[in-house]
Amino acid sequence: MAAVKDTVDQVLAIVGNPQYKSAPSAERDRLRAVVAPRFDFAEMSRSAMGYDWRNLSPAQRQQFVTVFTRLLEASYMGKIEGYNGQKIEYVKQTRNGDYAEVYTNIIPSGGDAISIDYRLKNENGTWRVYDVLIDNISLVGNYRAQFHRIMTDKGYNELITLIKNKEQSLDAGS
Repeated sequence: MAAVKDTVDQVLAIVGNPQYKSAPSAERDRLRAVVAPRFDFAEMSRSAMGYDWRNLSPAQRQQFVTVFTRLLEASYMGKIEGYNGQKIEYVKQTRNGDYAEVYTNIIPSGGDAISIDYRLKNENGTWRVYDVLIDNISLVGNYRAQFHRIMTDKGYNELITLIKNKEQSLDAGS
């Protein structure tokens, strides 16, 4: 829980700084520097690709990790930037060996709490997120279902094109 709380606190300090809106590109780089070490994007990518991962060449795997990481960053930057002082409640944590889950709620003013749970794995003394559940829906599992459908119907190259297009539209704010 301490690792998640520390990361969230750093992110909120960056987003809450008035400079964030005046120099968003530099501030986004600061956000990436805080968030990137906490997330295991390679594991998230492998899991999101699911069964199809084994059919990818090493070059395709590396390309997919890069493209999927950029999609996740673009998606989360928009959500983080939408933060407007909502209360974050750290509910509990569970641990089973090198795996843990941190349960949090985001409590908007006048609305229902949104549960955000972080699944983490301890790698060489560092807790890294490998999945996020939003209202009990796995981010990685959701992508896995979508990606498998696209891989089956249209293939790897089309999947990469679609992910890049989505990432660009998120970066553009649409």
